[in-house]
Parts: sequence; structure tokens; C-alpha cells
Amino acid sequence: MDLIEEIKNDIEKGSIRLFAEYRDRLYFEALRLAGDAAAADDLVMVAMDRAIRNIDSYDSRKSEFFTWLKAILLNCRRDALRRFSATRERLGGERDVAEEEAGVLSDESTEDEIFRRSDAD
Repeated sequence: MDLIEEIKNDIEKGSIRLFAEYRDRLYFEALRLAGDAAAADDLVMVAMDRAIRNIDSYDSRKSEFFTWLKAILLNCRRDALRRFSATRERLGGERDVAEEEAGVLSDESTEDEIFRRSDAD
């Protein structure tokens, strides 16, 4: 059975299969983004949860499944950085210049960027 259909039909079995098939690949992407193992693990779990909850929005005509997962992962990372930045600003801190220079908080569409990179690969 197709993974997407399995998630839709039996969320528990589908989630287990998703984790088994994509956890390692997604973890290495998360590690590259987050910089440490604990943050990468958290990021993978949040991204997989979001993917499962939004499985109906996946369109195989637009992208490969792993590319879609990477886009979710990157969006989760950006959301976490924005929350961190907002909290720091409320507490009187400043934004991390390295984050801004890296474009982590840019307005560019995450999925479009990932699709371009995947197509280039």
C-alpha cells in the first residue's frame, strides 16, 4: 500500500512506516539546520507530526514526497526561530545577525526554495 494512503487509512501504522522510511534522511537534514542532535530530533518529530496532520495537502504532481517533508522541516525550523526571536525581543534581546544573514528569517517561500534546490540536484 502507498505510504500516503496508509497514513490516511490507519494513522498509527502509517506513522510508524513514515518514521521507519524517512526518519534518518530527515534527521540529517534537521541536523544540518539545527546544529545539534537534540534540536534535530525535536525538529524531526515536529515535522513528522505536521506532515501526518497535513497529509491531505501533499500533491505528488508538485513534488516528491521527501521534498515535501524537507519543506515542512524547514518551515518548522523557521517557525521555531521566529518564536525564539519574538521571545528574545520581548525580553529585550537582539536578533542574531547570523540568522538574518543566512536568510533564515526571510520571506522567500520555503517550498519554492526546496523545489529549486531539489531540481538543481
